[in-house]
Amino acid sequence: GITLNSGTGGVDIDITAAGSGTGNGALTVNAAAASTIDVAGAGLTLSTTTSGTLDLTSAGTLDLNGVAVNIDSTGAMDITAADGQTLSVNHGGGSALAFNATGQVDLTGESASAINIGTTAAALSLSTTGVIDMNAGANLDVDVTGTVDILASSTFSIDGTGASNVTATSGNLTLSTATGGTVAVTSAADVAITATTGATLDSTTLSV
Repeated sequence: GITLNSGTGGVDIDITAAGSGTGNGALTVNAAAASTIDVAGAGLTLSTTTSGTLDLTSAGTLDLNGVAVNIDSTGAMDITAADGQTLSVNHGGGSALAFNATGQVDLTGESASAINIGTTAAALSLSTTGVIDMNAGANLDVDVTGTVDILASSTFSIDGTGASNVTATSGNLTLSTATGGTVAVTSAADVAITATTGATLDSTTLSV
């Protein structure tokens, strides 16, 4: 083999023509100071050919910068942050962040950990050509500082297994049909209508 030893002056290897090197053993390059591998005007390829893992390890931060970054995998891809640390995916303003998959996409938080999806100013849109299914193991809490508009092209149903209420803290509460149909109020027990000032029933026909 060939061994190159240098003191604090370092070793410079300049190549002015194309060439190749092959060997049957391992290649090890060690340096005690900041080091650079640079290619001007062409590509730099780090690869294993028939087998083996390409392992990039840093005692500090691993910083990858590029005009565009493309990571392709023929198998599974796993990006893991240490327990208790934050995994953050950020993009510049005015750019889109897209997750595309031909299969299922799962966002899962550890036990007792929340998953927060939000925007600071723009709208948050959830859409699908299929069903949007929301299941909560405990309560479902929806808070809106403005209005709530739910429009169904077909029927809708709200069911509760316990005592339930629909309350307007100020203003009127209207229950109506628009172009046709009957408003049916059915109770397994009594029907109680209570008003603090009065009650008015208007109808062309009234049957009790």
